[in-house]
Amino acid sequence: MRPSGLVFDRNHFQNMDVLRSAIDFLHALALHSHSLIEQAPYFWIFVFMTIESSFVPFPSEVVMIPAGYFAATGKVNFVLAFAAGLGGSLVGAIINYVIGYYGGRKVVRLVIGKKNDAICVSFFEKYGDNATLIGRFIPAVRQLISLPAGVFRMNVAKFAFYTGLGAGIWCLILMVFWYVAGENQELFFAYKYQFVAGAIVLALAIIYAKIRLIRFLSERSRQKGE
Repeated sequence: MRPSGLVFDRNHFQNMDVLRSAIDFLHALALHSHSLIEQAPYFWIFVFMTIESSFVPFPSEVVMIPAGYFAATGKVNFVLAFAAGLGGSLVGAIINYVIGYYGGRKVVRLVIGKKNDAICVSFFEKYGDNATLIGRFIPAVRQLISLPAGVFRMNVAKFAFYTGLGAGIWCLILMVFWYVAGENQELFFAYKYQFVAGAIVLALAIIYAKIRLIRFLSERSRQKGE
């Protein structure tokens, strides 16, 4: 469920040679993520999720999905893999927060472009501190919402809590689904379309519930302030 008007300007990244090269490298790296995670699981899960949670576009699915599968097959410990993913998400988000906090909007605009900066700031102004929680469930926003949190000097403890909660839920959804699939491979492949459809419905239901909860809390906070 994506808030209206929340479309990011990817041309900014495409027009920057350094970022473009970095993105190409990361995409190539993603193709080998399975073998890397299998060789040094917790280290690479942490590194990949740190990148994913920073301003560099990188899909969390290529990290936490194999982590869940490897946990089901006994190659990694589920709790440790989850902790590595959550820790990486927090570190990446804190990097963005620091950039926004000390660099301000001027530096943020240089990093993600004026249009993306305006969208992030608008989203943060609309939802307030709660944006750092709800943003963790929205593609593209997940990587960038920590920047305006730093710009607006959001309370660090609150930022860490909301970010950790949102990132933890997201990592858990990806890992649990593929853990179940890994433990029941024959059943999964026999009903793979139903499994995927169920996962999508569950993810959408969680996102919707989070949005409703945050809107309720925001409205109650606004009423108390009046």
